[in-house]
Amino acid sequence: MSRPTTWIDENDPLVTRPKVALHDHLDGSLRPETLIELAVDARVTLPRTQPRELQYWLRNFGTVEPGRDWEDLFGLSTSVMQTAAHLRRVAREYVHTLAADGVVYAETRWAPEKHLAGGLRMDDAVDAVWAGLGQGMSDVRELGHPVEVRQILSIMRTGTVGHEVVDAASRGADVGVVGIDLAGHEEGHPARDHADAFHRAEMLGIRRTVHAGEADGAASIADALATCAAERIGHGARLVEDIAVAGEALDVHSAVAAWRAAGADPASLALGDVAAHVRDARIVLEVCPTSNSEGSVVATLAQHPVALLAAAGIRVSLHPDNRMLSETSVTGEMRAVVRAFGWTHAQLRTSTFDALDAAFGPGELRERIRAEVLVPGWD
Repeated sequence: MSRPTTWIDENDPLVTRPKVALHDHLDGSLRPETLIELAVDARVTLPRTQPRELQYWLRNFGTVEPGRDWEDLFGLSTSVMQTAAHLRRVAREYVHTLAADGVVYAETRWAPEKHLAGGLRMDDAVDAVWAGLGQGMSDVRELGHPVEVRQILSIMRTGTVGHEVVDAASRGADVGVVGIDLAGHEEGHPARDHADAFHRAEMLGIRRTVHAGEADGAASIADALATCAAERIGHGARLVEDIAVAGEALDVHSAVAAWRAAGADPASLALGDVAAHVRDARIVLEVCPTSNSEGSVVATLAQHPVALLAAAGIRVSLHPDNRMLSETSVTGEMRAVVRAFGWTHAQLRTSTFDALDAAFGPGELRERIRAEVLVPGWD
């Protein structure tokens, strides 16, 4: 089974635990070796042409390329994903990566509108990704590491083709499409701008998740829930700004330190209206600690509010976001919260089961995975 060289520590005991990946961008999970090979074929110029040097450049983009927009990174990866053959290869290798990470169920998200420059129609691109995922699932099943993978189609906040993406999703049940997402620049591009497309998706029975609470605050999460009927929230870290610590409202950078100073006591936390709604409605946050601890939300992992949110009774699940860009995995995210916050086996188990509960895949599939894989793998 092929695997990336640096993202997964195969000696970590957590790697064998069965996992669920809900927030996992396909175009953020190319292997550096693959990106280099596809760039040659696509005649795309890369900033580095050796795998380890390219991986370093990608992981340290904010330092190496100060002032450049993070979407430049996705522009680099999507530039080599403009043909059916390239999409199939990336999707197939992605499933191998999941198997090496111990993932047993995943929903990979990607934006079809970003893959049409080479002449593909949106349905062609969706079909190509499904073909690659299918081949990958067949590969790893034969190797004794079965993984079930489905697709989520992302609408870009700055784009204008949301209804076309909803149309593609409505036609996509037979090619593994289980939902839609809203992604891209959050600040200045509110979810409500896409309310019509998401309302139509809801009417068609298409499941919905929205990136929110990453580059903008709790009001952005409230907007996603109210105007786009989001069933899950991607990231959601800044929901902590709607939780007072020892009676004081704090920003995302200072909340965890204040909570620790208060003895990390759940009783010191008072939830505002948005946070209380997320808790009471049992909405699952797709939390990405490493990705959000590299400047996009907080500066260091120690500042990340994942443990505080969980202590407040909010359901959090752990995900890599972009495996290549953050050089991580679900195993890596689990290990990170164990080291930073002392998470226990029980907490990791709860996060995993909450992720499966929130998954958009067929109920009978999720129940089978729960009973046959997660329960024996975590008990």
